[in-house]
Amino acid sequence: APRLFDGTPDGAFSLNLVFDRAAEAGRLFGLRLDGIWMHVGTPDAIADAELAIRRSSD
Repeated sequence: APRLFDGTPDGAFSLNLVFDRAAEAGRLFGLRLDGIWMHVGTPDAIADAELAIRRSSD
């Protein structure tokens, strides 16, 4: 929900700010992922992630 991001800084910021706020409000939940999980923190990592996802669905 967009309200989750109310008051966040413009530009890049840590999502921990949002997660902490949601946890304090009792609104932070998670689900188990039975699949591939990859960090895609740089543009160069996107191609590697897309390839890994394609390979995992074969």
